[in-house]
Amino acid sequence: CFSSFIIASKYSVMKKPQSWSFEAAATVPTAFFTIYYALNYLARLREGERILIHGAAGGVGLAAIQYAHSCGAEIFATAGTSEKRKFLELLGVDHVMDSRNLDFADGIMSITNNEGVDVVLNSLAGEAISRNFTVLRPFGRFLELGKRDFFENTRIDLKPFRNNITYYGIDADQLLQHEPELSSRLMQEVFQLFKDKIFRPLPYTSFSSLEIQAAFRYMQQSQHIGKVIVSHKSSALEVKTETRKAVLELNPMGTYLVTGGLSGFGLATARWLIGKGARHLVLLGRSEIKDPDTSAIIEAFIKDNIDVKVVQCDVTDAIKMQTILHEIQETDFPLKGVFHAAMVLEDNLITNIDYDNMYNVVAPKVQGAWNLHRLTREYHLDLFVLYSSVTTTIGNPGQANYVAANAFLESLAKLRKKSGLAATVISWDAISDTGYLARNGQMAGRLTRRLGMGGITSEQAFDAMEMLILTEQTEMVVFNANWSALKRALPVLNSHLYRNILHGLVINENLGGEDLIDLLARLDDSERQSVIVNFLISEIAHILQMPEEKIAHNCTIQDVGIDSLMAMELATTIEVKLGINLPVMTFADNITLDGLANRIISMINLGENQDHTGNSVNDIVSSLAKIHAEDLTEDELQSIAQDSDLEQNTTKRLIQ
Repeated sequence: CFSSFIIASKYSVMKKPQSWSFEAAATVPTAFFTIYYALNYLARLREGERILIHGAAGGVGLAAIQYAHSCGAEIFATAGTSEKRKFLELLGVDHVMDSRNLDFADGIMSITNNEGVDVVLNSLAGEAISRNFTVLRPFGRFLELGKRDFFENTRIDLKPFRNNITYYGIDADQLLQHEPELSSRLMQEVFQLFKDKIFRPLPYTSFSSLEIQAAFRYMQQSQHIGKVIVSHKSSALEVKTETRKAVLELNPMGTYLVTGGLSGFGLATARWLIGKGARHLVLLGRSEIKDPDTSAIIEAFIKDNIDVKVVQCDVTDAIKMQTILHEIQETDFPLKGVFHAAMVLEDNLITNIDYDNMYNVVAPKVQGAWNLHRLTREYHLDLFVLYSSVTTTIGNPGQANYVAANAFLESLAKLRKKSGLAATVISWDAISDTGYLARNGQMAGRLTRRLGMGGITSEQAFDAMEMLILTEQTEMVVFNANWSALKRALPVLNSHLYRNILHGLVINENLGGEDLIDLLARLDDSERQSVIVNFLISEIAHILQMPEEKIAHNCTIQDVGIDSLMAMELATTIEVKLGINLPVMTFADNITLDGLANRIISMINLGENQDHTGNSVNDIVSSLAKIHAEDLTEDELQSIAQDSDLEQNTTKRLIQ
């Protein structure tokens, strides 16, 4: 049925009502044909009788509820999750119970004063079958829809049949093959009930034909209500068109203000705004333009018929800022966007920071942002963008003042969003090709070598900002990190507070097997265990298509919901990414994720020539060899060796 064309018997074809979509029509034939054959032709369900419907939130179950309602029967239904049970209650089902345990039988007997039900529509397997027989009244009808017990040749006791119980094994496919005329007649009767508005198509979740893997994953979780539909409505060409990258288009009749807009990343922001359709800019700077390159860029803007106003003003001056904003509003092009890129850097150890040092760095960002916020609250802004730094996430030695200032920007964005105002804040990595780092190559080299901050280009930065604005998210961290180097440089990342974040980031970078094993080689035993557990959680969440936070490290594989086929998939992933062949039977021992992680670690070959901390001496020597000798003093070499926590003889070897 997933083919583009199929050949079907005339007995199995009906005309689709014009009012139905193809997706809605696909929910009808199998479910309603099966139910009508089972409940009408076989069971003869009558008004006033009681029926137990298992798996009632699925397609067949919902069709059975519609038929039972039309007959005036009293409905008992089971479902596996609280969400499904709530849904059944909203449908008007008389009695709703849990299908994940066998207590439903006692509940039914209690509700019916030990009388039981007249019809059981069963899709459960194993012990549940025996429990179903205990709730059937004399002359009851047992309708078996499941096939697992047939194929496993499960035995059932004959004692219940002394009460004139009737047992039907139902396979609608065989009916179509062996009784085509009866099948056609029954389907015509079903469609008449749709015409009479007694039946209606089922709820469904639709996936495109290009998402068929996701559709099977979704069905495998048994979380769906109704049917899962694979739609051929969109061709590959149409899907490609629909998923084309969205492009930000700014209002050409509005003005966009950029603080710190006369140099570096602020000036690059102005160029980007023009590329996105802005035609009126106000570029704010504390000092006059002295750089001829900046003057040339602005003159080029003006030659391209861009209305650019260069304003010398300190953004911390609230009175002057109020005047500038008022003048913008008096024009025909009111303010539509604010980009706060102003910044000052005065690095110092926290013990040496004085009032002036703190104020010089904090004021442009904090007081400047607050002035912009307070003075534009009544404006109808489309954008209010604050430039923060990734250092608010990881810290940075010598920049306590800068980190504090950026942390304020992130809080201000949340405040504005909560107040219903436009707000976007981006925590940038170092911008490598423009601005401060582009002018200070020595600082850029230090960040790369010692802190593991690789930096991003302005193009990458603006692509990320465009995505953030288009998706209407409030905040984002954009960071190109060498996490191993970063951990050595910033010991705080080894704390419990950061461990799960760091390991989650590392695992979610889709590391290949060699990269992951290399990472494990640099960690101690507890850290390895944590990384592997997070790796397992990530892979299991992918297999089950569920959030990672719902998977606990101390739960068993079975409790998570991994079946034998999923276990095989997990074993294959472990073999591909970690190079170890883990027997599938490993997953059948009620093993926890912690236990599985320990077993994996014991099987991984982490290589020879390891220092006692897990750091590879050869790797560190090789890395140092790539650095020019004149770039590092002996003290710096000593510091790197100590940061790596190597043994004393190894430290001497590195310095040599």
